Amino acid sequence: MSGPPQGTLWIDSLPSNNPDYVIGIDTAFFNVNAVFKGLKVIPAGLHLFHYADGDMRAGKWLEFHDNQVISIYWDCEKEQFLQKTPDMDKVASEYHLMVSYPEDIEVWTSLTRHIEMCDVQAIGPSEPITTATPSKEENLVLERTLKSKDPNQVLSDQTSEELSYTIVSFRETEGNSDEQKTKNALDRSWQLHQLYPSKRLLLSELQISFVHFCVLANLCSCTQWTTLLRLVSSSEAFLHENAEVANCFLELFLAQLKKIPEEYVGATELGWWISRSSRAFSRSSSPYSRILAGGMQLTSFARAGLASRSRISRPSSMSTITRFTI
Repeated sequence: MSGPPQGTLWIDSLPSNNPDYVIGIDTAFFNVNAVFKGLKVIPAGLHLFHYADGDMRAGKWLEFHDNQVISIYWDCEKEQFLQKTPDMDKVASEYHLMVSYPEDIEVWTSLTRHIEMCDVQAIGPSEPITTATPSKEENLVLERTLKSKDPNQVLSDQTSEELSYTIVSFRETEGNSDEQKTKNALDRSWQLHQLYPSKRLLLSELQISFVHFCVLANLCSCTQWTTLLRLVSSSEAFLHENAEVANCFLELFLAQLKKIPEEYVGATELGWWISRSSRAFSRSSSPYSRILAGGMQLTSFARAGLASRSRISRPSSMSTITRFTI
């Protein structure tokens, strides 16, 4: 029997201790009650399902195909949503209690165009990503700090619980002479080539880190996103030699600027970074760096003076939260 049109996310159960729960898909958020049974007419492709996790948010990437039904339920013991085989009879009887996909699919596609499921799986973690999920680099720094205080300390393996973003160190330089080292410090094209033999993976990681940052308020993803922006923007030779990749980069960055929540820019640390970086990029002779600098300045100036927030569970510039009382 063929499934419903496009993709369907059937939610068999929600946390029973929360009658007014917040869930979301992509950049849309919903206030729902126990009658809510999921989302329907989801376009094929990758989507981020996310939900409240105490004072934080948690999310999991799902890949939908046409006529596919993905079924999830709330596991009280593990305190997370788990997948199970869908009961198609129940899906059919509760289909009218589902909400149609609320996102502008063209906007979501512009934010995720270069991402494939294998990229998401490679970055991890195996558990749902939360606001507090650390990066591999953060865990390595913590491990070094702890072992410097107690070399015999045995630390648990965090591999399955961390985001394995590519580690970029701007302290590294290469060259046989001081002149060459200085040149390579100013133009990081050599490092970009070393870290990302596949330029699609670079664009993919830029998009994954941005989505994790904006939707889940994950701080290490914000750090990774801004680090990759700096790496690309300081790789002048690469941008000149790879016009197609450079154009793709500018397109995705423009889409991100249009979607970034206002609360994350302005008086926040990110706003400071954008202001600082735009000044540095504007001094570059690269036309791509100048375009990037202009975009950063425009965003910073337009949103300057906004009050910073220490914790944002639902960015106001994301899709409006709607209460469904079906």
